[in-house]
Amino acid sequence: MKQTKTPKVFSLGKECPMCGQKAYLRMTEEEENQWRKYACFGGHIQDRFPDMDVQKREFIKSGYCPDCQKALFGTEYDRSDFIIVDDIEDGEVPEDVKKFLEAAEKMNVKDVIKSETANILTTEHKVVMLSEFDLEDIFYVDDDGNIKDR
Repeated sequence: MKQTKTPKVFSLGKECPMCGQKAYLRMTEEEENQWRKYACFGGHIQDRFPDMDVQKREFIKSGYCPDCQKALFGTEYDRSDFIIVDDIEDGEVPEDVKKFLEAAEKMNVKDVIKSETANILTTEHKVVMLSEFDLEDIFYVDDDGNIKDR
């Protein structure tokens, strides 16, 4: 029997207090619900996220990106659920993002994010765009890079 992977439907974005880079943690719907309860009601993070690894919990709690956690704690971590904006931008606005933003000037942002124009964006850029336009309550980016309605 093939085991299916739980899709990541939410991206928690934070600016690292140590290096200042923006990072996003991709989360499942269950993790998003746990995060909302933690954000609203507090508690011990290990109790709120019992199945989440320590690196992700540290990011949620403190905002430290994986690179700074490595520097602070000396441990190598899995970055597969993280999107680090500096890794995809290299200090300049990528061409796909420029083209997308030009199209967004002519259309409603909700329409352009669901249009063919959004297909020029990488999966990482789609996640960042949803966050930057505050559309994560309406849309999410699936594991295949498709923008889906919530």
